[in-house]
Amino acid sequence: MKKILLALLFISPSVFAQLDLGSSQSNSWKLNKQNSSLTFITTKNVSKTELQSFQEIKGQIKNNVATLTVDLNSVATGIEIRNKRIKDLFFETKLFPQASVKIKLSNNKIKKMEVGDVKNIELDAELNIHGVKQEVVVSAQVVFLKSNKLLVNSVKPLIVDLQNFKLLKGVNALREIAHLKSINTVVPVTFNLMFAQ
Repeated sequence: MKKILLALLFISPSVFAQLDLGSSQSNSWKLNKQNSSLTFITTKNVSKTELQSFQEIKGQIKNNVATLTVDLNSVATGIEIRNKRIKDLFFETKLFPQASVKIKLSNNKIKKMEVGDVKNIELDAELNIHGVKQEVVVSAQVVFLKSNKLLVNSVKPLIVDLQNFKLLKGVNALREIAHLKSINTVVPVTFNLMFAQ
């Protein structure tokens, strides 16, 4: 019995920590971008599907809200000329250099999480793309890790309808310059985000 008690004394206190998404500065969480990703899938000519991503994203959790800012100039498609076309013709980054996401985490199930807990929940989010804001529901998995780390991952893709963000003009411009028959105007987006306190 004594050995068990001694062992417990040497276990890191973080193992028994409870998730705190409070408003104080010490309770803020910063995005670890090296261990985070934001990707989207495009489909052209009906059947050719490609995975794209962004290289520069920033974020934090404070006051029960996770915020994410995406540098649209960091779009990475694997082809430089396509990167430029997407930035110039589609996102129009000279006018709209960033997109942002706000995800409300003020959920009692999250507040009561302890190290090792995994929760699959629905979260309210606000997307701000191309100067247009839209409210959506995100299916996410939240994992509370030791060493005060938090994972927020998509359980299923978030489907973004480009028409809702006034991006159809950009889609048509890309289609014409690349001589494509079609580009899908509904885009699945996935995310894997790690926050550290």
